[in-house]
Amino acid sequence: MGTSEDHALTAPPTLILTPDRKGWAVECTCGWESETFDDRLAADVAGAEHLASPTPARAGLFGRRRAKT
Repeated sequence: MGTSEDHALTAPPTLILTPDRKGWAVECTCGWESETFDDRLAADVAGAEHLASPTPARAGLFGRRRAKT
């Protein structure tokens, strides 16, 4: 499932179980990561919304750095 070379979901919704995050989430190849949801379907919808109108990735562990010009 994807809309362009820069945006595609890396996998179906994944169950995250860490001390600070618990729930279903999806990730995009651009570095964007959804919030966690109680329902797997809600995470899938968030991923579809991101592909429909991509938002920039948050800076963080999976965020890509842009080259300085």
